[in-house]
Amino acid sequence: MHAIVVSGLAWILFSAIVVAGFPFAILAWAVTAPFDPGRTALHLFVCHWLSVYTWLTPLYRIRVLGRERLHPGRAYVLVANHESMLDILALFRLRVPFRWVCEASLLRYPIAGWLIRRCRYLPVRRGDRDSVRRMLAAAEAALRDGVPVLLFPEGTRSADGSAGTFRAGAFVLAKRVGVPIVPIALEGTGAALRPGALVVRDRPTITVRVLETIPPESFATAGVEELATRVRQLFVDRAAAA
Repeated sequence: MHAIVVSGLAWILFSAIVVAGFPFAILAWAVTAPFDPGRTALHLFVCHWLSVYTWLTPLYRIRVLGRERLHPGRAYVLVANHESMLDILALFRLRVPFRWVCEASLLRYPIAGWLIRRCRYLPVRRGDRDSVRRMLAAAEAALRDGVPVLLFPEGTRSADGSAGTFRAGAFVLAKRVGVPIVPIALEGTGAALRPGALVVRDRPTITVRVLETIPPESFATAGVEELATRVRQLFVDRAAAA
């Protein structure tokens, strides 16, 4: 019962921060859109705005390691493991520009849909080939403009915290555009909020760990499946060492 009450209060806090901050997001968009076509300023506002919740909540603490490996103005394919609804909130704590490949169903929610469209995030409908093609084309254009793209190559949250099969999209993009891959290991989000759950059962320290950059010359001759397997193994090894 205690966990349910505390989690309920946490969701109320999150909702209050979202609702209170939304008018300022509209203002940030209106002020910056004329001279910021890439929507970098709005994205960074969103990162700071939604990080207020993870700074204030007593349910968990987030630490970010290796942020210095991400250099401003350089395009990367960022790949992260996917364990929880908390993953994107934790990744916003990086406070660096990126376009996030997200589930198209989020467009149905008024505030989330507005942000996805205005920040030019990359919604994709799972199993829809046309949607995937459009997403990949938009992601490739962002990378060629020097904007990092963030993907969860597992596609969906893993039920037991283990790394699922990695889909090809992230690795097709990295090879096609010739940009580095940066693996980002999330630790503790699945323990804090399990897939499909709304109640936080544990109070862990969540870690966002930026791993070593994989330069494009190191995988120029590798096949997409080989590259996906190689990157997945980094996450498996990281989890085993944690």
